[in-house]
Formats: sequence, C-alpha cells, structure tokens
Amino acid sequence: MKIESGPITRSKRTVIYGGAGMGKTTLAAQIPGAVFIDLEHGTDFYDVQRAETPLTWPELLSAVKSLSGMAKVNAIVIDTADAAERLCIEHICDKNAKQDIAGWDHGKGYCILESEFGKLLDLLTTSATKCGKEIVILAHGRYRTISKPQEADGFDRNALKLEKKTSSLLEEWSDEMFFIDSAIDVVHGADGSKKASNPVRTLYTGINPCWVSKTRCAYENKYPIPDIKEAKKLAAVIWKPKAKQEKKKEPEKAEVQKERAVDEETLGGKTRTEWIASAHRLMLQEGLTEEDVQKQVAANGWRPVTMQMKDYPLELFAKGIIGSWDKFLAAIKEGRKTS
Repeated sequence: MKIESGPITRSKRTVIYGGAGMGKTTLAAQIPGAVFIDLEHGTDFYDVQRAETPLTWPELLSAVKSLSGMAKVNAIVIDTADAAERLCIEHICDKNAKQDIAGWDHGKGYCILESEFGKLLDLLTTSATKCGKEIVILAHGRYRTISKPQEADGFDRNALKLEKKTSSLLEEWSDEMFFIDSAIDVVHGADGSKKASNPVRTLYTGINPCWVSKTRCAYENKYPIPDIKEAKKLAAVIWKPKAKQEKKKEPEKAEVQKERAVDEETLGGKTRTEWIASAHRLMLQEGLTEEDVQKQVAANGWRPVTMQMKDYPLELFAKGIIGSWDKFLAAIKEGRKTS
C-alpha cells in the first residue's frame, strides 16, 4: 500500500446559498470558463455560457456528464439545488407512481430521495477530482428552527431550502459553503427607535449561529459585494485562476529522433548495424580488412576510397558486397596478384 502526505491539489465543490436577488448568480457568473446548468432561467439577462436547460432528472445527469468531458469548460454551475431537487422528486414519484415524496410509509420516500440526489453529487465529484472542473451549486435559503439538547429554547437559522436529508447530504459533500445576504446598519433614533439602513450584499464565510457555512481555505469572515467590480474581485479570491502549464521545450528532440532513424534504418529486415556485422564476419573468415574492402569498392567505381564502411548505403552491402560476396572476394584476390 502506497502512503502519501501533503495536500492534494484538485478543484473545489462550492455551495452558495441565500435569499432571492442576493447576487448568487452574479457572483458565479464572474468565474472564467463557467458554464451554467440553469434550471430556473436565472441567467437569462446575463452574458454567460449555459447548457441546454434539462427538463428531467436523467437529462440533468446527462448534462453534467457531457460538460465534464469538455476541455473548454472550467467550472460547472448548477442554478439551483432546490430546482434540481424538484426534478429528482418528480423522477422518483413518476417512477414509483406516487403523488408526492411523502407518499411512502415511515418516510421511505425521503431516503430514496437522498440516495437518488447522491447520484448527482457523485457525478460532480468525479468531474472535480478527475476532470479538474470547479463545481458550484447555488441554492435558495429559508429559516429553520434549530433545537439543541443543551439549549432550553430553539433558535432560527437560515439553511438550505431543501428537504432535511438532501440538505445534510449537500452540506457534508461540499468543500466550502457560503451564505449570502444583505448586511444592514441599524440607526438608533433620539426617541429610542431603530431603523435599518445602508443594505449591502455580503458573502459570509465564517461560522455563525444565524446561518450554515464551512470552508477549508483561509478567507475573511465576510466580503461586501455591492457591485460587479467587487464580485469579480471576490471570484478571483475564491476561484483562483489556474496557471497554464507550459510544455518543456526539447530543442534536441528532432536531432535525437534523426539519429535514431539512422540507427534504425533497415533493409531486408536487417538494420545497418546487422549488415555491417555480417560483412565483418565474412571479412574475418578471409582475413580481410576494411581497407581491402574500401579499395575494391573504389576500384568497382561504387564509392570513393575515402568513404568508410559505416557510411555505405545499405543497398551496397545487400547487392554489391554481401549479396555478391564470391564475385567481390574474387576481385579482391585478383587485385592482390596484379599489385
């Protein structure tokens, strides 16, 4: 078993939730290379890339698979999780001939919903870890009463607008979860009255009893986003641009390949090295030297006497020297007699 240490570099799974009109879509639209799966037509007035709107749960799963395999897609944005959950519920109910998700005894329908919704999250996990896509899920929020055993009374918290099991599943699955709301100043009047003023859209990343949030990165506790300019700055903080990996230059690669091509040159299934070795074996049997061969090759008018054997064309070995060895050898011996 291989054991590794240190952080693993991969894309993040981010959930951003809050009330309607708080700027969730505006923020996600600032991610370079983002493609929206817009289930609520929330991007109709934005200049963004969007996939064809899925109308059923299987179409949504298919859209995620398709986008995961596209190189030009840097981020997949699902807008919104609650709309995706509705498609999931419709699919489950139609498949099982039920009127609604509460149509099963003992809450079984919600367990089926949790399992089916998990298929979407599994696909998105694969997209993030294996395909390198940033995953962003937008969702609406709603107030939910939280009761803790150690507290005498419950309190309200802004949570995901999903069924409880689906909500818990999405919270656990996400790497980071942010709450977006309107921050206000409270002005105290001379008569003791209080008045809200100066609302500013704000993204909250820190833990607070009033909302659900989590992160594995170092962020400020809150980020005011009053306009597009600030939204772009914040997007650059959360989804840092990926550095382009430059290919290492190999200036000698072509030369190396050329040298290899010469070495691997073949004729009749034999390489240059093998042809030369065959010639040397014949020469050794007759007590010949390379100089003897070079002189005879020159005498035949095939190549100049200064050319070495290693530079001879393979055809010269195949047809002139080895291929006609008896005739070539006889010419060498005859030349010795007359010299």
